[in-house]
Amino acid sequence: MKRTVTLALGALSLSVASLVAFTPASQADTRIDVPQCKFSTEFCLYEHDDFDGDYLTTPQDEGCDNVGSLMNNKGSSMINQSRNRVRLYDKANCAGSSGYAAKPKSEDKDLTGNGFDNKATSMRF
Repeated sequence: MKRTVTLALGALSLSVASLVAFTPASQADTRIDVPQCKFSTEFCLYEHDDFDGDYLTTPQDEGCDNVGSLMNNKGSSMINQSRNRVRLYDKANCAGSSGYAAKPKSEDKDLTGNGFDNKATSMRF
């Protein structure tokens, strides 16, 4: 009887070990994170680096737009899928000089290197 119990426990532990060893990765581990604006034709300003957090999407109308309270002085990365250069300003109504210019069809994962992290208040197309 003792030998049967030992064999049964041994077989059970091997079964559990094989389940642990061959369990496929969860979907969260293999998920590909694609930014919302990657396939649009707009300019998108993201709250955090690497296109993360809240974001502001702007249509391709020419002129000056304030970023509003959601993104004011919070933009840390951008994707410009438009055909236009987009200039960011640190003052409302595109006042002062432009602090950052995003080329058409470009992206920047971290605005820190350009000295414009968390500074955008308005933008001009």
